[in-house]
Amino acid sequence: MPDIILRPTLSLSPGSEEWVTIHQAWHNVVEEYVARSLTYPSDTLVACAGLAEVFGRALGSDYLAGLWRDSLLHDLLWFIRPKRDGPKASSREYRAPSWSWAAIESSGSSLADGFSYGGVFSEDGESVSEELVDVVECAVTPEDPKLPFGAVTAGYLVLRATLLGPYEMCIDLFGRIVPMPTNDADPNGDVDSSWQARRPDMEQLGRIYRTFLDSHYDDDDEVAENLWLLPLVLQDQGDGYPRVQCLVVVPVPGEPNAPTSTALEGYTRVYRRIGYCSIQRSEHTLKLLDPLRKRADGQWGNIRTEIKLV
Repeated sequence: MPDIILRPTLSLSPGSEEWVTIHQAWHNVVEEYVARSLTYPSDTLVACAGLAEVFGRALGSDYLAGLWRDSLLHDLLWFIRPKRDGPKASSREYRAPSWSWAAIESSGSSLADGFSYGGVFSEDGESVSEELVDVVECAVTPEDPKLPFGAVTAGYLVLRATLLGPYEMCIDLFGRIVPMPTNDADPNGDVDSSWQARRPDMEQLGRIYRTFLDSHYDDDDEVAENLWLLPLVLQDQGDGYPRVQCLVVVPVPGEPNAPTSTALEGYTRVYRRIGYCSIQRSEHTLKLLDPLRKRADGQWGNIRTEIKLV
């Protein structure tokens, strides 16, 4: 833990070197706790509550089931590199909102060296990304109102965002399920099989999507044919090819989820997170991600959609 956290009168400016140092330290804490073998996995938030309170005093920010309000988009970019046999089955017991790392099914060493965050800051703390969403509202319900850093019983996150999709599931060479576009995703047919995920040791094949699911999903799961990508940040890598970090989301059954339409401006649809995706290094992505660049430039137009993640 960096000494700066213990300064009693610390006043942080978002994006400052000290601010970045503390948030990076928090990410290290999360990675450590996710890798632990807890007697009761549902106690993840409870187990790190003491440290969270210390960080909270230093940051002066709201704690949201393992994430911080003043770095929310950065904190959402967590992902799991699964073992060769794929990600673990999801837990049926509610632990946290799907967008929180506390919701995942961990079993200690099985996730060691497998949990990480997508980087959005350089080593000197300078932002290297553009935000592609607006945070409208985020809230959690503590199990005990007197313990804001402990367990939660509910939570939601409302964003104004640009959704990409829907996508279908396909199987990579490790037997993991990953998304690829439907046949009509690009009317010119330019993407073809180049959208298929490749093995991590086959970089030369020009993988576009690096997708990590939070848990295992079967082919006949309800998510198989209705995946959406929720781009959060766009990074210019200096070579003319953007890198976009996204959440993989699916509609929540029983909630009002209408198809994307410009006539549905402001219509709130409900989704849950099931994974993380990085889109990068392809000429094809330049055209498909054009709406995101327009969003980053402030040209919002009719592509805005208000969605709710639970």
